[in-house]
Amino acid sequence: MADETTTTTTADAAGGDKARNSGNGGKQDAAPITFATEEAFQAKVEVMLKERLERERKRADDATAKAKADAERKAAEEAGEFKKLYEGTVAKLQEAEQRATAASLAVTRRDIAAKLNVPSALADRLRGDTPEDIEADAKQLLAQLPKATLSANAGSGSRQPGASDGQSMNAFIRAAAGRTQ
Repeated sequence: MADETTTTTTADAAGGDKARNSGNGGKQDAAPITFATEEAFQAKVEVMLKERLERERKRADDATAKAKADAERKAAEEAGEFKKLYEGTVAKLQEAEQRATAASLAVTRRDIAAKLNVPSALADRLRGDTPEDIEADAKQLLAQLPKATLSANAGSGSRQPGASDGQSMNAFIRAAAGRTQ
């Protein structure tokens, strides 16, 4: 066999981490490999390269999948934190809206009570969610309150019968005190 080629493969061509790590300076412990033709040698090198490329591709794919999984996990954790923050903000917003609505209704109640002459002590008793509802409730409340009776002398002070002017009032006081003049 004159065409036989004897070739010793190196650690890189064989993909042999074993030869590199064997402790003998990178030299292989195996006997030289003999190929019948140069084409057979080339085919063996191509097979070894394809195997090495597949291993590297698999390693890269595994690293990519791990990085993707880590990124998804981290995104999910952040999403959970953002969700908590969002829910807290929504709760605070709803609370603020409720306080604003309550304050607005209180002002509306007082305004309607003043407009319809409802006693201020009863203004907070008025019910309703709209000004129209509150006004209807105020009118109903006023209808149930007792009517004040006005006398002919209402607002004229405390005059006694027969005392029509300041002079007669003085005379009345003197007479009540027992004085004649």
